[in-house]
Amino acid sequence: MVKFLLTALFSVICFAVQSKSFNSEIYEALPDSNYSHGSGIQSITLNQETIKNLANLGMLWGFIKYYHSAVSKGDYNMDAALLNILPVVLAAKNENNANEIFEHWVDGFGIPPYAMIAPKF
Repeated sequence: MVKFLLTALFSVICFAVQSKSFNSEIYEALPDSNYSHGSGIQSITLNQETIKNLANLGMLWGFIKYYHSAVSKGDYNMDAALLNILPVVLAAKNENNANEIFEHWVDGFGIPPYAMIAPKF
């Protein structure tokens, strides 16, 4: 199971680095090419905590990439955002520190407009 999760995350990272946009529109996020030659990460030391943090990062990244309205508009390049946050998550001291990193990262994408509307009961 661990090998599958790591292989899946690695595949997503490789695809993110190699993928190109076929859309003729220019979005704010498209010019980001910091990782066009790789992530710069040479190796990852794995333990149970690192594996859990990477799995959480992968799930969080996927959710934001496909469901956050600012990302859907093209304001953020989520593939580059993943590669930006990956070294920070790998350096997390513990699970609480990783969760703080995730929270700060998600806050950076802003609150979607529909989340700011209070429901009327």
